[in-house]
Order: sequence, then C-alpha cells, then structure tokens
Amino acid sequence: MKEKLMLLIVYDATENEYTISNHNLEPYQATQFIEEWQPHLKSGCSFMPLDQQRRHKTPDAQNCRACRDQVRHSSGLQPPPKFRRRTQ
Repeated sequence: MKEKLMLLIVYDATENEYTISNHNLEPYQATQFIEEWQPHLKSGCSFMPLDQQRRHKTPDAQNCRACRDQVRHSSGLQPPPKFRRRTQ
C-alpha cells in the first residue's frame, strides 16, 4: 500500500505569497499541526495542505525544490503565488 503524505504551505492571500511549513507528514500529523498553529497565523494567512506524490528527500522543507515544484503544479492558485522563505 502506498504511503499517503502531505505538504503544508502557509498562503498569504493579501500578498499572494507562500512559505513552506512542513512536508512528508502523514495526514493525521498534518491535521494536528494545522489545529495547533492555525490560531497563530496573521490575518490573511491560512494553511493549505497538498497531497505529496512521493516522499521528499531534502530534510528541511524550506530548502526543498520538490516542495516548490509541487506547489507550482498542484496548488490551483491563480495567479501562481511567489515563494517566500520563512524568517525566524
């Protein structure tokens, strides 16, 4: 049976930008993460879960080219949002 994985982005609708929050999550992990962190997002931002086609090998989701490609091809957002690195 194929493992189902999720990629989470934070989409800022006011700026049409996204940051990559996490990848390689099982569905229950993605749900828990969203429930915990959604209240902390600024106004205009929301989590967007995307189905991953395969496990991404890059450990840090912020540096994962496969994540950015996935968002570009499967987010359904028009116009396509710009990628923005998360600042600490």
